This record gives sequence, C-alpha cells and structure tokens, in this order.
Amino acid sequence: MRRTQALEALLLAASVLSAAIPSLCGAPAQENPPRDAPPAGWVRSASPRIFSGEALYDHIDGGAETFLELGFRTCTVSRFESPGDAELVLESYEMQDPAAALGIYLMQCGRETPDPSLSERNTAGKTQVRAVKGRFYFVATTGDAGGEARAALLGSMRAALAGTPAEPAPDCLSWIPEDGRKEGSLRIARGGLGLQASLPFADSDILLLAAGRATAVSADYPSDSGWVIRLAAVYETPQAARSGARRLAEALGWEPPASEASVWTGQTPDHRVCRVAVAGPRLDLEAGPPAAP
Repeated sequence: MRRTQALEALLLAASVLSAAIPSLCGAPAQENPPRDAPPAGWVRSASPRIFSGEALYDHIDGGAETFLELGFRTCTVSRFESPGDAELVLESYEMQDPAAALGIYLMQCGRETPDPSLSERNTAGKTQVRAVKGRFYFVATTGDAGGEARAALLGSMRAALAGTPAEPAPDCLSWIPEDGRKEGSLRIARGGLGLQASLPFADSDILLLAAGRATAVSADYPSDSGWVIRLAAVYETPQAARSGARRLAEALGWEPPASEASVWTGQTPDHRVCRVAVAGPRLDLEAGPPAAP
C-alpha cells in the first residue's frame, strides 16, 4: 500500500514538473503552426530541401549574390501536389533580420499588386505570390493559373505567414520621410548590388556600405524640377561613415574634401547635383534630378 502511494506521489510530481518546465524556460505556451503546411487537399511531393549560406547558389540561378549581400541565412524549399497533379513550390528565405528580408522583397516584387486576403506586405500574380514578414521572405509559385491552384497558392502563403512570428519593422524605415515618397522607389542596401539599385550613378559600392557594416535606405521624392533621391546610411562607426563619404567623392571625381569636413557637394556623371553630409555614424545623401549636360 505504501509502495503504491509513493509511486502515485512520484508520478504526480513528475507531471507537475513537466508542465512547469516550459514556463520556467521561457517557452511560449502556444507555438506558431508549421509555416510550410500543405494546402488543404494537397500533399508533399518531396521532402523539404534546405540551403544555407553560399549553398544558395545551388538553388538560385542568378541573384544569390543579392541575398548574401543583404544578409542570408537559410532557404527551405517545400513542394506540394494536388490530386489533379498540379504542383506548387513554397520558398521560405530566412534572412539576417527584418531589414534584409524587406530589402530582398523590395528588390524582387516589382510593381506591388497586393492580395487583400493576406495579412502582411505582399504582391500577388496569377501563378506567384511574394510576401515578407519579420526576417522571412516567401515566394509561392505554381504552374497552373486555375482556380484550384490559385486557392492553394494563397492558402500556402497564409499558412507561411501564420507560422511566422511578428517582429518590429526595420529601424531604417524611419531614417527617411514616408510622406511624398514615390511609390515603388523604396530600397534597402548593404553593398554594391543594392546601392546600384538605389543610386543610378553608382557602379559599385561607392559608399563602402559592406566594409562599414552599414545599412542604407533610399527613395525618390518630388521637387519642382523632377525626382530627388534621398539616402540615409548608418555605419558601425563614425570613421566608417566618413570613409564612405570620402570614397564617394573619389569615385565621382570631386575635389578631395578637407579631413575635418562634414559636408561634401559635387556633380554626378549623369549631371545631378549631389550633397553628402556626415554626422557621427550616419551619412545622408541627396541627389537632384539630372540636369541637361
């Protein structure tokens, strides 16, 4: 009898302890659902494939450099098929942080045509949907534009977004004004490839973003004479920001600035008046519309 009571007490203690462990460890009471769950009525056609770091080159035929420059971690590729043999592929890219995920989305989304049934920023076509949430960038693709495949396309993206934890918006979005921003002009850069998409006169990393471990955000704004480019970059150190400004001046053939200068002004190869200012680790650039040569 005593042995039975002791065993029951031991089992009760173990049950209480196992229930308490998640809260003691700080684990959430409820986990997010799987982000690559098959759409309703569909099944997996293959085991998910995972590409990490530079192995991304084995998955992407061109363009992997842009992911790596922004800050890429892993890509999970999940394949599904319907009873009618339609196919769907979901690519889940985990980036370094939300700025990197938004940066690659902006580079690839083109003119955004969002689907209202999706809760996060997205652009949706007949056979492909792209979306971004936190540090994750998703691409869902099917070869069939029919109703069944279209519903599965959106369903797979809804599941992916529901299974991804929310994160704060990237800080860099507050570095330049939101009001007046030209639609589709927002860009985030961390190296030469991104910078070339931000500045038409940049043929390389002329701001030394990669070397200075900097994040830059840019967009176009209206003026009386045309569109003005505004760019803000924050570097790891004030010295790195000044090095970026000096490199720009050298690349564009400006007069060498004084060592203590904090503002540089000159002309770009496409005849824009360009002004660069440095304050601490932050660099601000403004380039006017091209003038007649």
